[in-house]
Amino acid sequence: MEDLHLTSEEKDMIKRSWKVLQKNLNQTAICIFEMIFTQSPDAKQLFPFMRISQSTKSREMEFHALRFMQVLESVVKFLNDPTMLNPLCDNLGRIHGRLSETRGFRTHHWSVFVECTLFHLRRVLAKENEFSELQLLDQTILCWRSILLALIERMKKFDEAPIVLLRAFSTH
Repeated sequence: MEDLHLTSEEKDMIKRSWKVLQKNLNQTAICIFEMIFTQSPDAKQLFPFMRISQSTKSREMEFHALRFMQVLESVVKFLNDPTMLNPLCDNLGRIHGRLSETRGFRTHHWSVFVECTLFHLRRVLAKENEFSELQLLDQTILCWRSILLALIERMKKFDEAPIVLLRAFSTH
């Protein structure tokens, strides 16, 4: 993930914000996915366990939500060398590429995901004194937006190629 261009000050904001977000990762992650499903109900079809339970409180949903937060944790860990995230992003890109074919993952899901994530990161950070200054909070959220968009761009590089190959082979 070479396209993550943050200043040292912005990296510091991300690290400080992550310390706050770490305090309640599970609940924040569940809130993000609840909002995704409210904003885009068709996203439920992407998760087989949602067909069974329909509850974001299920063990499977909590596990998936926590895995998402672990991706963000990896980003924070490798802020100084984002190329270390390439294998993770490539794998996630392949997984999401298969979801487009098998379960109806669509382009609009990316923007719903980003906006819901930023909404809840902002909500959590705004409760902390350290981020009570609106300008700092806004700058921090903009940095997180850049991170999420860079992750998605890297994932998109790998979500299309395998599908094209599969289509080419399936026609013969």
